[in-house]
Amino acid sequence: MSAAPRLYAGPFTGIVAFGDSLTDTGNVYNASRDTFPASPPYDNGRFSNGPIWVERLGAGLGLPDPTPSRLGGTNYAYGDAETALSGLSIKGTPNIGTQVTAYLNTHPTIGSGQLLVIWGGANDFLHFPQLSLPDPSMPISNLTAEITELAKAGAKNFLVPNLPALGETPYVKQQLAPHYPGIEATMNDLSSRFNARLATAESSLVASLGINIYRLDVSTSFQQVLANPGRFGFTNVTDPAKSGAYGAPGAVVPNPDQYLFWDPVHPTETAHQLLGEQAIAVTSVPEPPALVLLGTGLLGSLGAWWLRRGQLQAAGGC
Repeated sequence: MSAAPRLYAGPFTGIVAFGDSLTDTGNVYNASRDTFPASPPYDNGRFSNGPIWVERLGAGLGLPDPTPSRLGGTNYAYGDAETALSGLSIKGTPNIGTQVTAYLNTHPTIGSGQLLVIWGGANDFLHFPQLSLPDPSMPISNLTAEITELAKAGAKNFLVPNLPALGETPYVKQQLAPHYPGIEATMNDLSSRFNARLATAESSLVASLGINIYRLDVSTSFQQVLANPGRFGFTNVTDPAKSGAYGAPGAVVPNPDQYLFWDPVHPTETAHQLLGEQAIAVTSVPEPPALVLLGTGLLGSLGAWWLRRGQLQAAGGC
């Protein structure tokens, strides 16, 4: 699939990314000696079936591709990472705080032109029942500390996505719900409370640190897709396009580009493309104020999305 065209030569010189499998472009794959996630059907170590949102963001802004840090790149995200300030996740991958420390160890001074992407929090909840469900204040406290450390090293520009309603994922609805009645509502409530606290924390960080935070409102976008799938080109927003456990081999439906979910927790390439378009729109605002939010979610950039989607499909597409 073609990369998103360059839309805006903004103030950024590069992207440095931290997070979990929603942003990992191959660190876990490299660490597992190219065995996890199984590729194919996963795409070359991505937790999806094609390029993911942060790659499309880089291409759209005309910036170098944020390749895996294990291969010398600037994407430090690892699948299964939690927000903790240090150590490894319950699955044995570096937590976001550990990723930040690794970056700062080799980059003690961060150029003001770097766009720091930090997306986390989902695994703090989705690792239930292996981990107890935390109060949302805990992951927010972790993310606040991590952003603060990066800002103290010179970072000025941050892109911080919030969480979708985790109770709507196939993992929660199809795997957890039969054993934990009410877990869907609980996960959705935790997601909502997390997002509210994140917005408050971001405002405080902007005021206290003098940084710019671009808010990526994944929550609103996700709800828009669930409410009107056809408007965004989806025919299935409840089931995975690939059968079996996440990261494992499995049969793939004939039309994965029309599915929202690739596996029980991860978006398809199509969904990542849509998210990437939104991220480009958020970060392409000339002369941004300290805190930027694309309040209309995906609908704000729907025209550009449909134009590119049609061009890509005409060329062989997804």
